[in-house]
Amino acid sequence: LVGEPSEMALVTRHKGLAVTQVLLKSRGLHRPTSSEWVYEATFQGKAAHSSTPALGVNALQESWEFLRAISKQHPKVAVLGWEGGTGHNVIPSSATIRFSLGATPKAAFRSTGQRKVKVQRLEPGWYPTLPWAQALWCIDTLQDLFTPLQKAQDRIFQPSHLTWNVTWLSPTKEGWCLTFDARPLPGAGHPLKRMI
Repeated sequence: LVGEPSEMALVTRHKGLAVTQVLLKSRGLHRPTSSEWVYEATFQGKAAHSSTPALGVNALQESWEFLRAISKQHPKVAVLGWEGGTGHNVIPSSATIRFSLGATPKAAFRSTGQRKVKVQRLEPGWYPTLPWAQALWCIDTLQDLFTPLQKAQDRIFQPSHLTWNVTWLSPTKEGWCLTFDARPLPGAGHPLKRMI
């Protein structure tokens, strides 16, 4: 018997769980010029259990949508830090991106949407840079992989379809670790087999 998360009702099956981490290695070092600014954008969401993502607001998703928008204005954006989330089974309630636009004047940066952006000078030194385009590629690939699988329904579950979430992005010694989870319906097989 598996009593979780059935509110103590007897169940004959439950969704699976696949937690996967992708290591994104630092792509190099960035040494700011004396006229360079670093921007820090913070994003607020709402935490929820990753099995019920509709009850939360994913702050990491807000941050990657912001990064896509800012990279259209400034294609040479350097991401110096990006993190959010607290665990593989929690929708992240906050996320932060630190980035540089090179010697672009402070006034040339326009905030996108309602996001709160804090501006500060970079300290002298070298900064590792995140391969943010690879991170977005991973997220897009996950979207392409999981969206067709969400068509299958089983009304015994709430939500009644596969759920997946990017739940955690954290720095490591080698770079950054991107964590996501997927909860497929019984009998659907492991969703990551389609990637192999």
